[in-house]
Amino acid sequence: MNVLKKQYDWIRLTRENLFHYCESLAIEDYIFELDKFGWGSIRNLHVHVCRMLSVLAWEFRT
Repeated sequence: MNVLKKQYDWIRLTRENLFHYCESLAIEDYIFELDKFGWGSIRNLHVHVCRMLSVLAWEFRT
């Protein structure tokens, strides 16, 4: 279980960094679509991160 805790802590820190960075962006940059960007836009990446956190929360519910 210690490995899972460490992984979750890393995910939480990464999420916090992403959210703080997104707060600093102009809305035009946040939603701007790029063909070669993995999720199309930073907004889409943000949605993906939120969905994955929901999945994690569901999987590790007690």
